[in-house]
Amino acid sequence: MASRRVILSAAVLALVFGLSFAAQKPPAASSFIPFADARPILEAFAEDLPGGLQGKSAEQLAALWPTWVAERDAAIRARLEQGDLDTIVHWLLFGTSFTRRARLTPENIQHLESPKAPTAGRDAAGELLMGRLDDLLNALTSSTQSERVLFTRRMLLDKGFVLGQPAGRDAARQFLLAQLARILREQAGFAETLDAARRLGNS
Repeated sequence: MASRRVILSAAVLALVFGLSFAAQKPPAASSFIPFADARPILEAFAEDLPGGLQGKSAEQLAALWPTWVAERDAAIRARLEQGDLDTIVHWLLFGTSFTRRARLTPENIQHLESPKAPTAGRDAAGELLMGRLDDLLNALTSSTQSERVLFTRRMLLDKGFVLGQPAGRDAARQFLLAQLARILREQAGFAETLDAARRLGNS
């Protein structure tokens, strides 16, 4: 059953992306595989279809398919974009190619996470973070052509940040700080879940 579901997942991914998804870049105009082409796969995995498609007749599936496949496409692209943003934030924290400043340490990150952290430690961590962020923004507006700079620059430009203008630079700074805050919240949630699991005492 597990292997069947793995195969189904791969099949559904292929369906959602119309069997052609290159370099994580959406096509100029998204087009999805029509239900007539998807139907043989859906019928082969009728007992294991994702939620929303289970137990539907062929007619119901045909009616649901355009909306379902478009929603899955959007959800997958959103997860891929979030992964790209996570990569940029980790580069901000730990990268060395755009700055000579020290990497943030686990202790620095704890100070950023906790409002109860000692003031001196929190201020030092914040100063290091903001210095690295300024260095990153300087790299993004320079002539540097490294792969990571180009990737990050394109990501921010695609979101409408005008990095060469003070207002655009400030907006990009706030956006990246918001992404960092999101990641710290997620990590705190993971830690709480793991801690709760450990307290169960059942390996």
